[in-house]
Amino acid sequence: MRWAQINALMGMMQISIAPWRVLSKENVERVLAALKLHEKFGDGDTFLKLAKNAAGTGEPVVRHMAYVFPGEGFETAGVQFMLGNDIMAAPVLEKRAKNKSVKFPSGI
Repeated sequence: MRWAQINALMGMMQISIAPWRVLSKENVERVLAALKLHEKFGDGDTFLKLAKNAAGTGEPVVRHMAYVFPGEGFETAGVQFMLGNDIMAAPVLEKRAKNKSVKFPSGI
């Protein structure tokens, strides 16, 4: 389930096994929500624009925080990344976690 949630903001999303065969109904709903989020970004051409940019410039689609915000100390930031330069993701990887520390770049 967490794998699907993380991959919702990646350029490509693959599920190797039918979630409804191995997950609880509650977790299947979470996976479906992640798929819908991925679809939303695909319909808005976000992934296509980033892929075209990557093909032309060599810049990655999924970027380390320090790549987008150099000099702001993101080299040691936890599990968080950028989709292009505009969308930040900070997935929760710990089971039953109720909160997560996220480092934001300076500015607005």
